[in-house]
Amino acid sequence: SKYGSKRVKGLTITPPTATATVEALSPDVVIEEGTEV
Repeated sequence: SKYGSKRVKGLTITPPTATATVEALSPDVVIEEGTEV
């Protein structure tokens, strides 16, 4: 998915599968894998 400038606060993404799920649900959200954003 294309990354936008939005961020998810209070969400920790570690597994690639979780990252892919969040990208699918919110394609404009920046996901920093393994980092709280």
